[in-house]
Amino acid sequence: MSITKRFWLPYASYDMVNIKNWLEEKAEDGYILKKMKSNFPVFLEVERGSSIKYHLEPTVKDRSKPPEEIIETRKQRGWQYAGTLPDFFHVYYADKSTSEFNHQPEDITHKLKEKLRSDKKSLLLHLPLSLLVVFTDLLSMNRSDTPSIWFFQNFNWMHMMLLLTFVLSGSFKLISYQKLRNYIKSTDRKEESNYLFFSGML
Repeated sequence: MSITKRFWLPYASYDMVNIKNWLEEKAEDGYILKKMKSNFPVFLEVERGSSIKYHLEPTVKDRSKPPEEIIETRKQRGWQYAGTLPDFFHVYYADKSTSEFNHQPEDITHKLKEKLRSDKKSLLLHLPLSLLVVFTDLLSMNRSDTPSIWFFQNFNWMHMMLLLTFVLSGSFKLISYQKLRNYIKSTDRKEESNYLFFSGML
């Protein structure tokens, strides 16, 4: 019987380089990815020191799973599909002797910038809705002859939970957006410095 185990993914979903290295370290420890998840990926327990490498391929239109024909094509080349982190990447693994994918770093950068634009749109929609809820309450309170009594009459637990949900979800969205934005900036700087370095060598 195969033994499965879950491990906490210690990197942000967009940090594909570190996630790839982490998966290969897990293979060395005797765990091969069975199912990709954003927080707790599922692994199969195998022999320690497994000769496994991973390929993370940015999602395009197939955000949740690649088409079956793509999976089959990869399989014929020795690469097994191990799951998808929706909106970010598909995961494949193979023996270290298997030939590599023709992979362009620009694909990753493009995907991350696409995700950043999507997150920005989500934020621009979420923030006005949150403010609308708060301002609606403030206006109703100001129109009342006795604001303090209005507050106690209308602010029930359900109302408080709604406001708290809007505020917390908005805060998390904003923090995630800022982290992804900073990550892309640092990636762009590295690519630019590498380009300048190799240009100087020519």
